[in-house]
Amino acid sequence: MLLDYYEKLLQLKCFSFDDAAKIFGDERKAKNVLYTLKKKGLLQSVRRNYYATINLETKEAVAAPFEFASSITENSYISHHSAIEFYGLANQVFSDIYVSTGREFREFEFGGRWYHCMKTQRDFGVSLQKTIRVTDLERNVLDNIKDFDKVGGLEELLRCLEMITVLDEGRLTTYLVKCHNQFLAQKAGCLLSFYPQLINEGGLFV
Repeated sequence: MLLDYYEKLLQLKCFSFDDAAKIFGDERKAKNVLYTLKKKGLLQSVRRNYYATINLETKEAVAAPFEFASSITENSYISHHSAIEFYGLANQVFSDIYVSTGREFREFEFGGRWYHCMKTQRDFGVSLQKTIRVTDLERNVLDNIKDFDKVGGLEELLRCLEMITVLDEGRLTTYLVKCHNQFLAQKAGCLLSFYPQLINEGGLFV
């Protein structure tokens, strides 16, 4: 029976206490199951009321770091330099993982990675890549232009831009309108004018 419970949670990879309570029907049963599985080394606490299932062979968490980041809150997604890493465009790999979300959470460390909360009400420009929510390239470029320090500085940003093959100008323009930030629009226009090959239509950024 215990392995049946483990199999159900294994499908989630990482989950909240509320997720477990929904699976097992009530909070009391969920507490008992989670306590027993943790004691047997089949689960590990990531943070308060948030858990990771453990691989029986490797004894490590089944979920990858970006999968954790995508399930910290109901609307969390990876952004800034972490999204650049996800797309394989980063010059460096950070131990920091930037997690954008509409609901703030306390930053924490797990598995040698630090999960940083980037509280925002902007929910546009987010795509689902299998089990991982991540900003698309256009939203990510604007985020990183706005927050240089979250991408490792201007030099790292420029190297990332050099690795991008194309951006959708229409999408960039739409996102800039939604940002309501004239200074960001000016910075984006100035910076991207040095990369005319990125824009697939020409116009605003060239």
